[in-house]
Amino acid sequence: MHSYPTKLSDAACKNSKPRERSYTLADGGGLHLLVKFNGARLWQYRATVRGKPVLVSLGQYPDVGLSEARRKHQDARKLVALGIHPTEDRRRRETELKIAERKRQVGSFRAVCTVWRARTDGSLRPASIAQREREINKHLIPKLGDRLMVDVTRFDLAELLRDISARTPEVAHNLRTYLSAIWEHAADHGMVAANIVPLKLTGRGPKASHAALKTARLGDFLRALDADPADLQGKIAIKLIILNAARKSEVIGGQWVEIDFDAAEWRIPPERMKSGREHVVPLSRQSVALLRELRALSGEDVMFPNRRDPKRPMAGRSINNVMDRMGFTEEAKPHGFRTLFSTYWHEALAPNDVIELCLSHSVGSTVSRVYNRALLLEERRELLQRWADLIDNLTQVSV
Repeated sequence: MHSYPTKLSDAACKNSKPRERSYTLADGGGLHLLVKFNGARLWQYRATVRGKPVLVSLGQYPDVGLSEARRKHQDARKLVALGIHPTEDRRRRETELKIAERKRQVGSFRAVCTVWRARTDGSLRPASIAQREREINKHLIPKLGDRLMVDVTRFDLAELLRDISARTPEVAHNLRTYLSAIWEHAADHGMVAANIVPLKLTGRGPKASHAALKTARLGDFLRALDADPADLQGKIAIKLIILNAARKSEVIGGQWVEIDFDAAEWRIPPERMKSGREHVVPLSRQSVALLRELRALSGEDVMFPNRRDPKRPMAGRSINNVMDRMGFTEEAKPHGFRTLFSTYWHEALAPNDVIELCLSHSVGSTVSRVYNRALLLEERRELLQRWADLIDNLTQVSV
């Protein structure tokens, strides 16, 4: 409550008119309305802070009415009683708000993560970038996005990773890797004091192997695939994965420019290979036939176009969905066909170098790798053709 008499009324403020010279209308306790000769009306508070007279501006009338001016006056009087200059206090608070906003803009997890990704995504393959973006947006941004990194605790991160690890250990491992790199980036730029990401909280858990069919079941699988109502492009993709012992991403991300029908070769560029090296796949007659069939269905550039955006490849999960629908969820995964290929030919005592190069694995020294890739192309062509012929036989006859 006021400890002094007030003199002004709303009517007096409203009816105040400019004069030849500026004048004041006192309210009490040092508060007055300054009526300037040009018609402007300003609320002011005269006080003494630490022995010095001060004049505090409280706003312009009528934007600030009488009751609001009195409230601001009371707040200012409390500061003056503590020896604080109200104007300096207001400027300090405004500065603190600006600093807080600046920190939010550059120091939030979302902001730091964006900068970190801009600096590191360029070194990754498109598939890795997409996976990173998907996992961060799904698991980290909703929980940490708008929080300042300096306010996040090690316990916060441990709890977040623990919850995710209980459901998907591999994703939790990836997220811990991202978080550690982001916190290192923030520490290097003075945004946080140190990397607080738990070191070994989640772990990978037991590494899940890719379910691989037995050779005796391959014929059953291919016959079931032919009978499945899946679109033809999806079926061709699965068959090309099997025929060429290829990774799923290598097949569905294919571009027609990579295919040389005359030479019967598929040249997969380094940026699409896990090894970072070009991989030349000598195509069997069966693979060439499938590719010619696909060419009549596909677009100009992408071999397996996405339904929603033909300029992008089909989703990798669509391959798994076909196999799951066929009832082979527990027996087979796309990557498992590489295991099947390797197991069959090692048991058949095929040359190890030929098998490993078909799988795009590194063999020998740096120098010998270059030599082997050139020398063993025909050997690989022969092995893949034998593999394709075997698959034809298995498809026709139940083993």
